[in-house]
Amino acid sequence: MRVSMSHATSTMCLAWAAPTPGSYADHHTERGDDNGDELSNQESFAGFRPLAVLSWVPEDNPLIEGHAVYLALRDLAAIRLLCWVPKGSGGHLEVPIARKNHTYSEDTLLLRDYWNKQQVHQEEELIVATRSAVVVGGVKQSYHIESPASSHRLGSWLVLTEAVKCLTSFEAKYPEYVTHPVVPAWTQEEALTMYD
Repeated sequence: MRVSMSHATSTMCLAWAAPTPGSYADHHTERGDDNGDELSNQESFAGFRPLAVLSWVPEDNPLIEGHAVYLALRDLAAIRLLCWVPKGSGGHLEVPIARKNHTYSEDTLLLRDYWNKQQVHQEEELIVATRSAVVVGGVKQSYHIESPASSHRLGSWLVLTEAVKCLTSFEAKYPEYVTHPVVPAWTQEEALTMYD
């Protein structure tokens, strides 16, 4: 019995999109957190929104079906599928991000700032894996295999999941927003109608 699979040899890259010089966001920056990080440029009234851009070189291997982009909390066993990028959908994904102070992956720093009555955030990371088909004895199987994933830390930036629109599952046909804003319901009947 012979098993064939494709491994991800694509080059992965995480880049930060920056505003054009002289734009509104270029003139309106603020000081970062107390560890000396400068805040790059936040979203402005002029429409600039910071982006993390995941980029890779598309391959022609017929076994590669696409790339799974996961959102994980750094140093915790918490991970979820953020976007599915099927083969032929391009070689990049733009993810809106926002800078948050007091964002750490170390427990001691999180506890220190929490005890000092600061709003704290767990550091996030984007994890990308190439999803491939499996061929056994010349027959394509119904299950898939993922390559070893590449991890990209976001530091003090958090993903704005409510602004990310993409395929949110492997079976999805149409893009949709990853999360939806929570709309408070005044009665139980109103709450239940949101899930019909």
